[in-house]
Amino acid sequence: MARRTPPDLEPARAGRAQALNPFRVRHPTETTREDLARRASIREVVFGMQDGLLTTLGLTTGVATATAGAAVSHTTILIAGIAGALAGMVSMGTGAYLAAVAERDLKQAAIHQERAELETQPQEEHEEMVAILVESGVPAATAEGLSRELARFPRLWEQTHIEKELGIAGTDQENPVRDALVMGVTFLIGSVVPIVPYVALSGIAAVLLSLGLSALALGAVGAAKSKVVGHPLWRGAVQVMGVGCAAALAGYVLGVLMPHVFGLRLPPG
Repeated sequence: MARRTPPDLEPARAGRAQALNPFRVRHPTETTREDLARRASIREVVFGMQDGLLTTLGLTTGVATATAGAAVSHTTILIAGIAGALAGMVSMGTGAYLAAVAERDLKQAAIHQERAELETQPQEEHEEMVAILVESGVPAATAEGLSRELARFPRLWEQTHIEKELGIAGTDQENPVRDALVMGVTFLIGSVVPIVPYVALSGIAAVLLSLGLSALALGAVGAAKSKVVGHPLWRGAVQVMGVGCAAALAGYVLGVLMPHVFGLRLPPG
């Protein structure tokens, strides 16, 4: 006759079997964290492309306007755009890396300090938790008991303090190298759009085509950004396109003013 597993051991064995099974059903919290991390990556892609489009559009429009009527070929504007795009890629990538490293280090230092305080100042931490719960709408008497109940579970007690007191969620997972690569590469991809027309065209035709392609790309990026954050697609498209038009206008104005302000005189074409 087959041996029957005692009822109180069945959940434990099932849990171990599920942990060893690579095709196990994922815990809802685990899935939610991965979804949040994926959304954060999408935001970085959108913002990187948006910055690349806006920066390079303003640069190429400004240079094209400043050199209009001069003996400057479209190759010069193309080189200026490519140089700006590469410099922006390096700048955005290194900036994203340093920012992620700094944020990670600050969070780790705060978590380390909080863990030390939980060990050395348990009463003060208990009072802080009671205050946090009361501020969240929990009655004082209930908050007192709830705080002591949470303290019976060290891991949960620590996580609750980190999230409620420090504002650091369990989904916060900085990856400086990934952030740098995503920001730098997407910036470069976005920069390509305003530059492409200057490969074969020059003058007002290249400027207008650059503006048109950039406007379409900015609209798509804005719609994608709205989709990520749950806003209407048209709102993001109009907003980002408006900012792009402002950047192009700023580049045009600077291109017109720079020769006069700095006394630059280019040889006529």
